[in-house]
Amino acid sequence: NTDSIFVLLPGVNTPEKCLIGNEVAAFINRYVTEELNMSTMEIEFEKAYECFMLLAKKRYYGIMWVPTDDGCMKRKGIDMKGIETQRNDIIPFVKDMLQRAIQTLVGTSDPVRAFGVVKVELERLLKNEVAFEHFVVRKKLSAKVVDKVTTIPQARVNQLRRERNPGSEEVIGNQVAYVMVDAPPETPIAMLAEDAEYAEANELRLNRLYYLKHCIRDAVIRIFEPLDKMLSMSHEFRRVEAVLEAQRTGCNDGVSDIHAQMEASSALEDAVVVRKRYVPRPIEGSVRGKGKKARAPRS
Repeated sequence: NTDSIFVLLPGVNTPEKCLIGNEVAAFINRYVTEELNMSTMEIEFEKAYECFMLLAKKRYYGIMWVPTDDGCMKRKGIDMKGIETQRNDIIPFVKDMLQRAIQTLVGTSDPVRAFGVVKVELERLLKNEVAFEHFVVRKKLSAKVVDKVTTIPQARVNQLRRERNPGSEEVIGNQVAYVMVDAPPETPIAMLAEDAEYAEANELRLNRLYYLKHCIRDAVIRIFEPLDKMLSMSHEFRRVEAVLEAQRTGCNDGVSDIHAQMEASSALEDAVVVRKRYVPRPIEGSVRGKGKKARAPRS
């Protein structure tokens, strides 16, 4: 098969890794063939890493070097495997933030500086400075979920599109683009989902608190988890969550204490007026809700 073997070589510089890598491969092949009598298996030296972070099986990132024909090593840039930056269902805001944070980490070997990239983006989130399109979620519409309009966001949004403009809905196998909009706290998650184009055209207010809890926080923690003790990530996310909750409810008392490191007043004022409050309506076949019907698209 194509399984990989990672070997740690402390104190070995990159040019030496090519020579040692080939020697290790030759030794293993010779041992397997001569000692174990398994001539059908062969190992080859493929690549080497520096500033390498192994998060879990098949989840890692680092600066990759590959051997050249003349026996030297060539830097190929940052290699990322199995992490959030490679997934299709991650929102662009998170992908871009994590890519730049990882680039900073492997480029400087400074976790605090790398997490600083995340903190800057969280400040932009609080000030509502992130572009609408960076919050668009894209999920595949499978045959298993297409009828689950009360529990699956992409199924709900596809049904909404069918109701508003028959023929505009996606077919099974395609991705559905949607955003999560603001609504009362008790609203079921699926009912927060709205068609991306409709939400932008009608200036619906995005639910940034939902995005923090369900799209941003866990993705960041998974990438930086081995370094958490020196970064205090949980404290930072609790602070941001408290400010977003205050912005969302309009309860500004005490926010300046939570938000002392930022320009709280302008961030809160911007957040209150930037988008209209939206109470999602239930669609046909769903549980009846208390919200008003959504406004029809502008002609």
